[in-house]
Amino acid sequence: MIKRILLALAGTSYTQTAIRKAIELASTHGASITGVTVVDIDTLSNVGPVPIGGSGTADDLRKHRLQVTRDRVHQAISDLRAQCEAAGVECETREEEGNPFELLSSMSRFHDLTIFGLRSVFEYAVTSAPEPDTLLTQLVVSGARPILGTPKEDRPCRKALIAFGGSPESASAMRQFVQSALWPDLQIQIVSFGSDQAKCECLLEGANRYCAAHGLAVSTRFVQGAAPKLILNEIESFDADVVVLGSSHRNIFMRKIFGETARTVIQNSDRLVFLAK
Repeated sequence: MIKRILLALAGTSYTQTAIRKAIELASTHGASITGVTVVDIDTLSNVGPVPIGGSGTADDLRKHRLQVTRDRVHQAISDLRAQCEAAGVECETREEEGNPFELLSSMSRFHDLTIFGLRSVFEYAVTSAPEPDTLLTQLVVSGARPILGTPKEDRPCRKALIAFGGSPESASAMRQFVQSALWPDLQIQIVSFGSDQAKCECLLEGANRYCAAHGLAVSTRFVQGAAPKLILNEIESFDADVVVLGSSHRNIFMRKIFGETARTVIQNSDRLVFLAK
């Protein structure tokens, strides 16, 4: 059940899609939205090495970054409020300063779902953004789950692809996605990658029974090979609108299979990503 949605407002080209998806889900589930902006003063102030005599220029750059960020923060909040009012969705907004990942983690404890732009979290387009998998790692470690990462372009959500490897993390992600029932009447395909077909098909049968217990008719598919190399083909072949992935701290830090698969999807796919543990 989704009743409280936490929306990270980044003020970038990804923000509008994140707002629309948050309002879409809030309208469907009778949920409220908490829109949060976080200004990371330390990051904005870091303009790199300053040459002798360049302190004035560096100060001007810091001031410019801060002003642009403030402007985009206010615009993002204004857009959210206006769109929520038009849709009849309850929302509140918060303007914060500090470490964005710590703040997002803290706030996510009291929300059912966290939504953010897939390749932009609180950058406000004024600093060099870290790589998307770095953002993912920080958010996973911070504890903000489940997460829905939105791409730049919005699209209706009709099909979901669940990557299921049988690990506790992928099983938990599948369960959370099924139980949340974010979109009604989704066509769902569960895919298992690997070399042992009999083992994978046994896992898929268990996943199928679980979904059936929740009133869902799903299709299953075994794919011979490694998920990181083949996941994008499966997304395109199924024409999935949302991809469901599981996560763990250890897997991401140790660059295990999930880490590679997640990075592949986030860096190269233009679909929604549902991430849980």
